Amino acid sequence: DGVLAVLYRYAIIGFTKIGGGGYGGSAIAFAYRDSTISFDPAAKAFTVHPGLKEALELVEGSESH
Repeated sequence: DGVLAVLYRYAIIGFTKIGGGGYGGSAIAFAYRDSTISFDPAAKAFTVHPGLKEALELVEGSESH
């Protein structure tokens, strides 16, 4: 959890934030977008920052093994 929190703090990763404001849905929370959102280590999904993915030419992996 500690490593993920550091990655979130430096906007390397974001996490899926469910609902809020009575509108439902979800959004990806990044520290640089809203500093009032605390990191949630129990989030269902984490996302690498799109700019970092592009710069490092990272690709999405499949979940099938």
